[in-house]
Amino acid sequence: MPNAIDSNDEVVRMGPTIVRSEYEQVSTRNSWHPKAKVCAESNIYGAGVCVESELRREYYHEEYPLYYFLGYTHMALKVIPAQAINAVDKIHFEVNAGPSRPPESTRQLMETLRRLSKEATQRVRLSSDSASSERGSDLRAPDQASNSIPEAVYNIKAFAMSGNQKPEGYDAAFYYTPEANTQNAQLIMSQVGEDTNWKMCVDTTVRAQVEAKAHVRWGAECQSYEMSMRAATANLPGSKPTLKAKIHWTRVPGNMAEIGKRIESYVPGVALLLGFTQQVKRNTKQEVSASVVATSADSVDVHIEFPEYTVFRHAIPFPLPPVSFQEVQQDNSNTTIDSFGWA
Repeated sequence: MPNAIDSNDEVVRMGPTIVRSEYEQVSTRNSWHPKAKVCAESNIYGAGVCVESELRREYYHEEYPLYYFLGYTHMALKVIPAQAINAVDKIHFEVNAGPSRPPESTRQLMETLRRLSKEATQRVRLSSDSASSERGSDLRAPDQASNSIPEAVYNIKAFAMSGNQKPEGYDAAFYYTPEANTQNAQLIMSQVGEDTNWKMCVDTTVRAQVEAKAHVRWGAECQSYEMSMRAATANLPGSKPTLKAKIHWTRVPGNMAEIGKRIESYVPGVALLLGFTQQVKRNTKQEVSASVVATSADSVDVHIEFPEYTVFRHAIPFPLPPVSFQEVQQDNSNTTIDSFGWA
């Protein structure tokens, strides 16, 4: 959801959600007693949700694992009041299932997404003409830029009603447009209210046993932040079964970037404990990619690239059913993806 600190000047009236967390742990020689409370409060709806937990355990569970299940456990989900921007008379929640004509603003946004998708697809095809002749004609990058306008399969509205004022809240629409061997889905979530233009646009494509990818944009008219994810099989004839995955970000909020830096700083130590080898190597910025190669029926090679370094390990024990491994090898002649670019 939008955050005032990470928004740009084009986004108006941000910061409707506040997250607070509390954690306390009291430990003695033979006991473990943690307490936690996480609350998310919305000043649009004037309400929030808190998750509370409290555990009491004896340390004997390290020697006797069943002891971990003995003791005191408390979990609670509570709805709490919060400071609202305006006085909230009621919260309107609506779910519509089945085809429905999208609103004009959504229609315009979908047309923009199609135009951008078509231009991107054309650029990819022009840049890969030399390789396209080697690929199967049924495995080309799908062109989602059709002239037809998809109809929403689901539409969810959650509005705060305040007297004669216009409703405020969020409106989400889910679109599904299946094609031959391909399933396309789009999610558009919009913030509704006075002088606001925050939107989140999620575009996904799934091709069975070939690839799955998602393109996420959010912010002012879905233009402030952007990231993409893709996972695909990359099996050339005569090669080992391979799974590749990649996450790429163009612009992300500051808090997400900070979390990513912390994770990147923890990985080398964890990788060392797991038997991985680290190589200091400058890789593609703002991108993390990984590949898993089934070298045999009972082991895999893992290779992970971060912007600042690479970690890898060979012959990791990972038993696979012999029949499944042989079937994948036989399918290599029918499934060929010789590039791993973004479409």
